[in-house]
Amino acid sequence: MREFLFMQATRAIPVADPGLKSKELFLYWLSLSETQYFLRNELGKMCPNVPRTAIEPLHDSENSFRALTRAVSPPPSLSKSPRSSKGLTGISPKRRNSSRLNHSTSDKSGGDQASLERSRAADTLQDVPRFYYPNGKKDASENHQHTLRAAASVFQAKPGGQLNLEDFPALMKACKLPVYWKSPLFNLCRGMNGTVDLTGFKKTWNRVVQGCHDAASRFVYIMTKGKRRYLVEEDFADLIQDVISTHSGLACLTAAPEFHSRYIETVTARIFYTVSKSWNFKISISELRKSNLLEVLSELDKEEDINQVLPVR
Repeated sequence: MREFLFMQATRAIPVADPGLKSKELFLYWLSLSETQYFLRNELGKMCPNVPRTAIEPLHDSENSFRALTRAVSPPPSLSKSPRSSKGLTGISPKRRNSSRLNHSTSDKSGGDQASLERSRAADTLQDVPRFYYPNGKKDASENHQHTLRAAASVFQAKPGGQLNLEDFPALMKACKLPVYWKSPLFNLCRGMNGTVDLTGFKKTWNRVVQGCHDAASRFVYIMTKGKRRYLVEEDFADLIQDVISTHSGLACLTAAPEFHSRYIETVTARIFYTVSKSWNFKISISELRKSNLLEVLSELDKEEDINQVLPVR
């Protein structure tokens, strides 16, 4: 019955209105007297206690349909008439222009405020003193020219101005460096002929002190020949071999070269186990600063009994 009434309603729609939406079509069908009669009967069956007179029919189907379609239809497009824009939006053109001006002024003031805040932040950053020095903080009391003059006197004392590894302890003392830095420093400065001259030493030393401002960063630079900012196990081989060959407390080991490699491996493992906190087989400059390894190397030349030297920690 409902399908029949709906079909009758669709046939009753004028041909001039083929574009009616489904919602409008439903409202038109709902306004028909046959539909209202059917709905009253159905509602009566569902709600027998409600009197049928409580549901009043829509006497004027056409007027009711127009009223309902006006209630659900969307508002006309804003582009239909220039006059309708004021009535639809409720804001006059003059007021809209004023609002746009206020927005532009607000944006401009907001941009000025942001610029002011950035300027204040920059001033604040300028007031914060620098606290991070990855290669150490410069020491104004250091006189590198004095170091080079002291080194020049050592070179001038040697015939031909050439130094071998055996001559480097005097150079290390003149430069106020730990004596057992001599092997890696010699390898860094050594020329093609296997010796070091004053020109080569000056060039190397200026390169070291130009970018490295404390003992830890200079030690890493010398040990790695400036290639890395961390130490690996292989970097210690020449240094420890030099200690074996020249330290008086290891004279018994010097006479047994078959144990040198094992001793180097053992000492290197102990150093990395103690100093490297990241367990990645690397020693960074920061980790080196926190350890006493450089202090131990400085004490090696002063203490004949190597067992009395401070343990690395």
